[in-house]
Amino acid sequence: MLDVLTAARQRLVDSEAPQDVAVATIISAEGSVPQPIGTSMMVDAAGAVHGSLTGGCVEGAVLMTPSPSV
Repeated sequence: MLDVLTAARQRLVDSEAPQDVAVATIISAEGSVPQPIGTSMMVDAAGAVHGSLTGGCVEGAVLMTPSPSV
């Protein structure tokens, strides 16, 4: 989680070209899971991914989920 936050901070406060980022975090799980609760993944405005939630299909679902309107 902390590694993802460091990467997010670097993109958010870039003095030349700050970027929006999104962070997805596993907050609950049932049964056997490859990563523990609290595992996070960051996606920046350019689509670059940092971190991994499961190493499988969950990442694709996160990338395809529309962001909420602010």
